Amino acid sequence: MIKWIVTDMDGTLLNSQDQISSRNKAVLMKCQQQGIKLILASGRSQYRLYPYAQALDMKKYDGYFIEVNGMAYRHLQSNERVLFKRLNHEQIVAVFNELKKYGGEIQCYLDDTIYMAMTPWVFAQKQKERKELQLPDDYPWTGGAWGWLGDTRNGYPYIHWVYSAAQLPRELNKITFMREPEYVTSIMAELSERFADCELVRPVPRAIEFSPKGITKGSCLEKLMKDENIGVDEVLVIGDGENDIDMFSKVKYSVAMGNAEAYVKERAYDLTLSNDEDGVAAAIEKYCF
Repeated sequence: MIKWIVTDMDGTLLNSQDQISSRNKAVLMKCQQQGIKLILASGRSQYRLYPYAQALDMKKYDGYFIEVNGMAYRHLQSNERVLFKRLNHEQIVAVFNELKKYGGEIQCYLDDTIYMAMTPWVFAQKQKERKELQLPDDYPWTGGAWGWLGDTRNGYPYIHWVYSAAQLPRELNKITFMREPEYVTSIMAELSERFADCELVRPVPRAIEFSPKGITKGSCLEKLMKDENIGVDEVLVIGDGENDIDMFSKVKYSVAMGNAEAYVKERAYDLTLSNDEDGVAAAIEKYCF
């Protein structure tokens, strides 16, 4: 019997409009009302998860966050947060300086703040997209999961431009590099070899995220399962990104979204519909009802 539902956010629970569909919400509320615990597992920080948790009434139903790819978890009912590890100063300087050579956008995260750097070529792409979409003047310049621009102010109200590693804090939650998916694919192997002391994952096709070694969504989920005495056959994990694969390996029932890359689907127990077709609801209805 499924006791926990663990779902990724971008590309999984959230549709292309960054929303939880009415069907997904109804199914998740039904699960919680029947005593199934909901865990949101994301590369996002707790601040960007709270609005969705509130919409799903997760505090009432004793839910959890697995945040920043497993850097920490939060028990919503008790408000207890357990933080495992952040990137240290030496790693930050090495990663930031190396990424500057690749001509993309660098986003450095610390809780509610983003420190961003980008090349003139990337900024030109952003200017073009900003004009095409007729975005307001106060719209942030930060890149998003699916395009050159994304509004992250609901979780990161403080956004700073930086030009050198000396302007960064001595600890960070993670560092993200963004460019076109094809380019990101072409550099993934060499960066993984260069930074063997970090965890590198692609949460979406256009991004590589750098986290401390050993910090993954899967390691965090495994810790929670052990603490709560939950068996591998009592958890349903749903995701679409490379950072979800480690969670797949920790449970019996893992489901990849229809919009997931082939290498993610190959590592899942089962497949469902895309995030724009209520794939989360379809998976839950199959395994929980």
